[in-house]
Amino acid sequence: MPDDRPKNLAPTRGPSVWDRPEHTGGWTMDDSERWTVAICGGALALLGVRQRSVGGTLLAAVAGAAAVRAMLGYRDISTVRHFAEELGQQSMPQDEVDSASAGSFPASDAPSWTSTAGARVP
Repeated sequence: MPDDRPKNLAPTRGPSVWDRPEHTGGWTMDDSERWTVAICGGALALLGVRQRSVGGTLLAAVAGAAAVRAMLGYRDISTVRHFAEELGQQSMPQDEVDSASAGSFPASDAPSWTSTAGARVP
């Protein structure tokens, strides 16, 4: 059954403005972190192998494991950073007033306007 209605009365809709665009596949910070750990771990593993000692073997094993984990997609630096931030927040003493103020942040702000014109008081 053909549609006899004019197209200007029933326009076709495009994609919604709320649809998220697909990831373009560009370079991300996670990729940078992963490749940096892989390259540094590989270099340290080679350095450890060249030392031909117990310490060098230990360095090669740990650095090689870090390089392999990075290439497998593990984000060890982010995990360590997150753990350090949590540890730092736990060690800081919490003040009741500061925590209550932080919890009510938007409501506790003073208005950003002041009256500059109006009735004068005699």
